[in-house]
Amino acid sequence: MKKTHRMTLIFASLLLVFSILTTAIGAENLTDAGKILEKFDVSLDGAISVSDVTATLNHLATAMAEEHDPFFDFSGEGVTSISDVTVLLNYLASNCGHKRQILPAKEPTCTEDGHTEGAICALCSLPLMTQTTFKASGHQYEDDRCTLCKQADAKAYLEKMTLHEKICQLFILRPEELGNGQSATALNSALESGLASYPVGGFILFANNISTPDQLTAFTSDMQSSSKIPLFMAIDEEGGRVARIARKSSFPEKNIGTALSIGQTGDPKNAYNAYSTVGSYLKKYGFNLDFAPVADVFTNPKNTVIGDRAFGTTPDLVSKMLTAALQGMESTKVIGCTKHFPGHGDTAADSHTGFVQVTKSWEELKDCEILPFKAAIDEGVSMIMTAHITTPNVTSDGLPASLSYEMITGKLRNELGFQGVVITDALEMGAIANHYGAGEACVMALEAGCDILLLPADFSSGYEAISAALSEGRLSEQRLNESVLRILQLKAEYGIL
Repeated sequence: MKKTHRMTLIFASLLLVFSILTTAIGAENLTDAGKILEKFDVSLDGAISVSDVTATLNHLATAMAEEHDPFFDFSGEGVTSISDVTVLLNYLASNCGHKRQILPAKEPTCTEDGHTEGAICALCSLPLMTQTTFKASGHQYEDDRCTLCKQADAKAYLEKMTLHEKICQLFILRPEELGNGQSATALNSALESGLASYPVGGFILFANNISTPDQLTAFTSDMQSSSKIPLFMAIDEEGGRVARIARKSSFPEKNIGTALSIGQTGDPKNAYNAYSTVGSYLKKYGFNLDFAPVADVFTNPKNTVIGDRAFGTTPDLVSKMLTAALQGMESTKVIGCTKHFPGHGDTAADSHTGFVQVTKSWEELKDCEILPFKAAIDEGVSMIMTAHITTPNVTSDGLPASLSYEMITGKLRNELGFQGVVITDALEMGAIANHYGAGEACVMALEAGCDILLLPADFSSGYEAISAALSEGRLSEQRLNESVLRILQLKAEYGIL
């Protein structure tokens, strides 16, 4: 729109708002109304017509229900003070919070810069003017609710939850953990009862839980239907040697190959296509979370635990492939999880079996291992998995990264700016289980700043330890709420909740 045309419309819009305000608050308050209008930011990008201003102001208060009661409306019935109107107009002038974080609605057109045109939130009807989660041409979402409304959903859900439910949401387990240890390929009575008693955050399925396409689809659907709180349904489906589905001869899906082979093509489009393929078939079988792709840089030839699971040997190549892979995965509405922070590519030992350390300094890590994680964070990655590696030249606590406040809160959250969901690698792995009790490891991971506890060595011990830590004041309910809210917001964002 031409600048002169836009300014004319904005000026007309402001006159209309002025008229409405004087009617709503009375002629005797004209001076106050004028002062309010002076605070209205006319640089607003969202005001493109008179009707936009009226409709947006009217719906704005509905979106702000938690902060304003009664709601503002143009009949004047909701106007209780000049300050209410001032807040509403000032909030409108900053694009109602949508400008920095939105999900486009109703199949918007996305450009390389991430801009959308004409998208409207289905709940609050506010225009969604800029920024998709990822800057990808043609990227679309299945739902039509903005991030602001989804966050409100999660907050409302949290307020209704019991302490027991909140603790349970922290865990992702094998189905067998709640099914009395019985190998699970279907929702048996023990698993159904266990899930009713302990509404955990989600399940992860392994090869032993998967037999045929029909069986898998029914299994994930039945577990989801039986859960009081919608589940993360997770899997490790990286491609190559880590592919629970694509390596099964009973499934038609073709293995996308190793990340290393994809990286060797040098073309990020191949990573995008590969992981959009993975996301598409995972979605079909009822999964909403994939612990992939790997962000590690394969810099140590002796490293067998990562090896060809990495996209390459340089941080630049890995960063490009990683962000493209995440875009491909999340284009299917399956959550991608970047792993293993702060980087497992330069290790020689395997944290599955025992102690592992990286001797690099933080500056050295930032020059290599951290770069792909930072690229993913800048692109809006939703979840990062921690590694059980110690970094004696970075942290002073001597703890594995998953249990280290210095590493998780100090480095990942505060320095690198990641505010999404942090999940531990499996806490049953030797690097943790051989040195820490199952319950203590869970509490320490929460103290460090992690949100989701993946596969503790013993779920009951973990649950009881967290409950005791809350009772004793070692953990606060506010700290618990922070993690649960992040979990619920991610579920809401992806239409799980």
